[in-house]
Amino acid sequence: MSDQARTLSGQDLCNPVGGLLVGTVGNVQTALCLVVRALLASREFHTLRQQGRTAIAERLRALMAAHPPVPFVPRRAVDAINVGGVHIEENGDCILALRPSTDSGCPFGHPSGAAPAHPCLGVEFIEPLLREILGRVLALPDVEQVLDPLDGEPVQPERLWGFGCMRYPLRYRRDKVRVQQPLIVVMPVRAPVAENAERLRRIIRAAAPRIEYLLADSGIVHVAWFEFMEHDTQLALRTVYDGDFDTYIQHFALTAGELFDQLFSCIEGGPPMPVAEHPNEFVETIRRFNRSPLGGYFYCAYPQQPVARIPGEPAVRTDVRRSCCGPRMPRRWCISCCRCGPAPTAASAATTNRSSAAARRARRCRPSCTRCR
Repeated sequence: MSDQARTLSGQDLCNPVGGLLVGTVGNVQTALCLVVRALLASREFHTLRQQGRTAIAERLRALMAAHPPVPFVPRRAVDAINVGGVHIEENGDCILALRPSTDSGCPFGHPSGAAPAHPCLGVEFIEPLLREILGRVLALPDVEQVLDPLDGEPVQPERLWGFGCMRYPLRYRRDKVRVQQPLIVVMPVRAPVAENAERLRRIIRAAAPRIEYLLADSGIVHVAWFEFMEHDTQLALRTVYDGDFDTYIQHFALTAGELFDQLFSCIEGGPPMPVAEHPNEFVETIRRFNRSPLGGYFYCAYPQQPVARIPGEPAVRTDVRRSCCGPRMPRRWCISCCRCGPAPTAASAATTNRSSAAARRARRCRPSCTRCR
């Protein structure tokens, strides 16, 4: 045995550490792919998610025992040796594959015929990590394997050197992970563009109070606004809403049909009108004009919180009455005359009555407003 073989450099000493780190990450990745594939193939995937963390842990351990990770150890030969018919020169580097044995009850195993030389990293570190990752994968909505477009069969994990899983494509309904959904509707303005763009400005400006009431009354819209694009040749409607696209759009077709009739009279390629009588066609028109966020990326700071559960968000106003502004307006807010503000308190009622005429002039309220009279 040479002295050179006995002397290891700092890099040589780091190789086992680096191998352990890389091997650990690789084993986690491979184990997760194999477990998920086995669950999807046995149709246990969707039932297991309903059974809780204990059932997940037990099934994970059983699957790991059936598909244990393969430990590889980098070594340097101190003498020339033959291993399995392969000759390794003195000072030659090699990687040893240790065949695990699960006789001890540990799914991660230890070298066959020998007691483990150290506590099993799998039980103390890898298994809890796999449990957590698997639980999150199970929680993804509508998870399924990606099908090969050529033969229609599920795409299998891509293997490196016959054991490592480098890629295992799955798909799920990403939009269902969060409550909020983005709407980005971009519509071409009808010719003559300048004239119709100006008409759209007037319509939206005049209808802003009613739009605000409809959005608040729906209880599912977080933010919404209109804007012009491409030198006023396109009108964009952007909102963030809760729930299903079709339900959301159809709701406003039925509650704000007359408003959309006015808007789409200035838009090229609009739906059949009146909108309220063609809600399904309206949904398809909005779907046609709708754009997805770039790369499907949409960030929200509170992805699981609908409008009604956001801290500090006022409750949707349902206490309504008929008023000068049209049918069923909020009792505490005159929508067409929204500058009137909230209803006065009893202490300020007399002052409000005396100054109502001045208030209407200053705030441009209707003379018939029931809040300012």
